[in-house]
Amino acid sequence: MKEKLVIFFFVFGCLFWHLDAKAGGSSLVLKILGEFAVGVVTGIATNKAQAMIDEESNVEQKPQTPESPVQTQISGYRFNLSWPGPDGIYSGVLELQGTVGWLRVVTPQGTFIDQNILAQLINGEIILNGANPQYSGTQIPVNFYFPDRFRVTNTNYGWTIADTCDFSGWCAPITIMYASTF
Repeated sequence: MKEKLVIFFFVFGCLFWHLDAKAGGSSLVLKILGEFAVGVVTGIATNKAQAMIDEESNVEQKPQTPESPVQTQISGYRFNLSWPGPDGIYSGVLELQGTVGWLRVVTPQGTFIDQNILAQLINGEIILNGANPQYSGTQIPVNFYFPDRFRVTNTNYGWTIADTCDFSGWCAPITIMYASTF
């Protein structure tokens, strides 16, 4: 069921939320990624990203009273990504809770690969290191797929996932198609 939800969110994101952070097109994507980056850099979780989503969506917020508290705690961040590869376009759903998470990649051949992700602050940049690529939903290692390594940087437009370089040394630019909190 989780795989079907991930596919649904990915397809929904592709169709309705095509956002190119490099062109400065989506302030919401930049804001959410910025809040994640600040949380990693400072080591503190933040609720500002959810407030930005509510503001951007013009969601009517109920006043907080002792009888009806409003839950605004963010558990994590989700990003739908795509990047070119030597054999076609790769896409992925990246989910992070604090400095750990997972990435589900769909290869150009349609293979689903899961890997663990660890966010680390290295020389002023946030590096999202992949590890242990496995066929989705199994414990079977994928021998042909190198773990991904995403570089999160602060640009003139705000924080963005700039590129990915796998452990073989191959690099490509990233397009963030959708960003959300949960």
